[in-house]
Amino acid sequence: MTSIDILLIGGTVSAISAALELKRLGYSVLVTSHRSFPGEDLCDSLRLALPKDLNLQDPLAKRLYEDAVTSSSLLRPMHIKRELDRVLAEADIPVLLNTAPAELHFEKGVLTGVSLHNRSGTRRVACSHIIDGTLRGDIARLAGIPLTPPDPSFPVIRRVIGGSDSAETSWTSEGEVEFPGPDGTVRAPLWEHHSTGSLVDASWAAWMTLEQQTRMAAYRRGQDMSADGIFAITGERLHPDDAPFEASGDLTRIPDHAVSALNSHLWFTGTVANVDPLTRDSLLRHDHCITWGKIVASRLHASLSDIPLPTSSISDLPPPTSDLRPPTSDLRPPTSDLRPPISVDILVVGGGTGGAPAAIAAARSGKSTLVAEFLSGLGGVGTLGLIGKYWYGNQVGFTAEVDAGANSLTTRALANTESWDVEAKMQWYHQEITRAGGRIWYKTMIAGALTEGNRVVGAVLCTPQGPIEVRATCVVDATGSATVAADAGAETVSIGSQNLAVQGTGLPGRTPGAGYNNTDYDFIDESNAADADSAFISAREKFKKEFDAGQLIDSRERRRVVGDYEITPMDIRLCRVFPDSVVKARSNFDTHGYTVHPLFMIVPPDHDVQTAFIPLRALLPKGLDGVLVTGLGISAHRDAMPVIRMQADVQNQGYAAGIIAAMTPNGRVRDLDIPDIQEHLVQKGILDPEIKGATDSFPLPETEIDHALANAPSDPNRIDRVFTLPDVERNQRLIQAYSESATPEARRFFAFVLGILGLDQGLSDLVKDVDETDWDKGWDYTGMGQFGASMSPLDARIIALGRCRNPKATALLAEKVTKLPPDTAFSHYRAIAEAFQTIGDPAAVPALENLLRRPGLSGHAITSTRERLAKTTENSTETKVRNASLIELHLATALHRLDPQNSLATDILTAYTHDLRGLFAAHARRILTNE
Repeated sequence: MTSIDILLIGGTVSAISAALELKRLGYSVLVTSHRSFPGEDLCDSLRLALPKDLNLQDPLAKRLYEDAVTSSSLLRPMHIKRELDRVLAEADIPVLLNTAPAELHFEKGVLTGVSLHNRSGTRRVACSHIIDGTLRGDIARLAGIPLTPPDPSFPVIRRVIGGSDSAETSWTSEGEVEFPGPDGTVRAPLWEHHSTGSLVDASWAAWMTLEQQTRMAAYRRGQDMSADGIFAITGERLHPDDAPFEASGDLTRIPDHAVSALNSHLWFTGTVANVDPLTRDSLLRHDHCITWGKIVASRLHASLSDIPLPTSSISDLPPPTSDLRPPTSDLRPPTSDLRPPISVDILVVGGGTGGAPAAIAAARSGKSTLVAEFLSGLGGVGTLGLIGKYWYGNQVGFTAEVDAGANSLTTRALANTESWDVEAKMQWYHQEITRAGGRIWYKTMIAGALTEGNRVVGAVLCTPQGPIEVRATCVVDATGSATVAADAGAETVSIGSQNLAVQGTGLPGRTPGAGYNNTDYDFIDESNAADADSAFISAREKFKKEFDAGQLIDSRERRRVVGDYEITPMDIRLCRVFPDSVVKARSNFDTHGYTVHPLFMIVPPDHDVQTAFIPLRALLPKGLDGVLVTGLGISAHRDAMPVIRMQADVQNQGYAAGIIAAMTPNGRVRDLDIPDIQEHLVQKGILDPEIKGATDSFPLPETEIDHALANAPSDPNRIDRVFTLPDVERNQRLIQAYSESATPEARRFFAFVLGILGLDQGLSDLVKDVDETDWDKGWDYTGMGQFGASMSPLDARIIALGRCRNPKATALLAEKVTKLPPDTAFSHYRAIAEAFQTIGDPAAVPALENLLRRPGLSGHAITSTRERLAKTTENSTETKVRNASLIELHLATALHRLDPQNSLATDILTAYTHDLRGLFAAHARRILTNE
């Protein structure tokens, strides 16, 4: 359990000001925010216009606002977020981003701690005092502290940047934002949309309904950028039995009682203070909120003046990559009138590339539908991820409707028919769900699955105000990482769990009006809280000159569910037709990394476009009912994912999942008739008519496999036909082909294939092949634009030789290592490491030690955000840092497996267990614990 003195919940400027003051006073503090950035009170609603009489005397105010005051411009969100990152780091104050409060803990009526939920699960923090730094007093609601009812009506503001002129009087301009463009500084107006709102109650559901309605009205065609949310002061106050204190705007006059509760164990910096409206407004002013944070900190300190200074620290924070996810039964919403359980027909968890289409399909079917999205907009990688154009994908069916709909909502000139206006696409998704009667909850994360036996019956959703139980007939898991299914107990495959291969990731900077900023410069495990938080902070440093930062980690590979069927590379290369096909995908093997499937070691994936069918069984977690998985989380071999993860196809896939969920009366998806599903998808244009009634195109005809075997030595691409056979039959046929080979070239080819499959019948030919071949060019890790081979022919044969598991090969490979050039490619190191550890001969230990002692090959673990920042460059496709770590880890892994007591390997792997990159940390832990 983490133990601290004071927990600050909310990354507002006032909360961070309070944290800095408390740290100066000697307390250990921890700051949390449910957003991916600090400064949410300014950046979330684009409160970028400064008051004319702003006071810059406070050092924090000077850092945040001086540039804008000097240039007479509006604030730049990236500047605010980055400066607050730096302020916290300089003060050595830890921060948990993307983290929501889950539960308050009490002992004999006294506050003892808080449970916090984030991507890694739920963590309990022991503390005696909390500062609620949220704007709307979220922790008061979580604690069940009585507040006055919301005002019958109140002003609501939503801000957007740019867009076409509007005759509506509800829009006013706050000035112009400035940002760098290709031809110099660009200026665009910051617009405010004014409306009047009301809430049926103080619940999160009511607040989301208000925001959903406001977004329908507050949209300008061609707008460059929209706020993450709405801004409204609802009039709710602490201590409803007391009249508001009249401080007349003087913050120093506010009494402790007006801003504290729970016997001074809980303090507030937001709008629920029990003060008059003038003073409440003063609390929010850009400069006053800094002063107010200090005042609250000093008041809390004064309340503790008779108590010895606490001595706890945050040194007991668990490793950043620890698996903190509890059994789902451990997290349930506390009893509260504000958070009663709700029921819907269809719950869609995740409103991204697949989730938003799923919600539209379900809602249009007349089912009560709720989509819960953690970010502030719908559409995922193609909107807030800023990859606003198609690479490939089958742009038919629902995808064609999306494209036409988004284009109808913009005045922006698009580069080509493959591109779209990201703001228009977000708005189209929002409006279609709303018009169909669906509900949208933004800024809401999954906290756990609800199950009855082997059936998923809903989920616990964690909002900024706490968890809410949502029950549903059927759940669409559109998290992109099979989170609902995993929490329900489904078997999954985590990224890097079987090897270190993973497709590259990135986080984009954001310029208003820009829709495409595709990056690939890191390995980020989005399901790992520490990794994700550190990545967001380093991205703000990487793109510090930008107007803002993207909100979405653009992953290309995530945790996948083990489904009723796993899609294989052979299915794709041979365009397998399934009887239960629900989507027809189209792309090439844009791998963004290196491949691991045995087939691709023999015949690397090419640049050619492939057509692939996706069966319903790949969306169904094995052994679970009531849930469909869509997007990156479906059941497929990792090397098959590049062809089936294109946005156009995931949009169609998400729509299919939503319509299938809506067709399921009892949550038992497997009871549905496939022809009924396919008929709807054909009518929608997602499937071609001939798919109805189609039979499985596998197994292939015997004549085709015979022909492939006969011609494979001269045409290796045909070997994929043989790989469709059951393993035992495949191996027998290959052994026979080897023994009947008529030429030395054919014998060497089949010896190589057998070796890749772990069969040693061709060992002598394979040894000769490796021995006679000099080191070739090799391959260094490439993310963006990686097609074809990710290892050299010699590398593949070295791996094949290692898989023969014959110690006689050790001496040959050790000799080969002595001839390895100093600055050789990653693939050579990978091949040697994999071969040595597969053979398992300790005689290879000296060769591996010598490699690791080469200059520059060790010491590449990144164990702090400061180290990650130090390695940050402006290159959005950087690979050097990743190459270095991959080489080091492959060699250390092999060395440890051959010699578990080897100190060199142990030291390296131990360092990586603390690496902020979750992929590397998880791998190092598995190796050290021999998992």
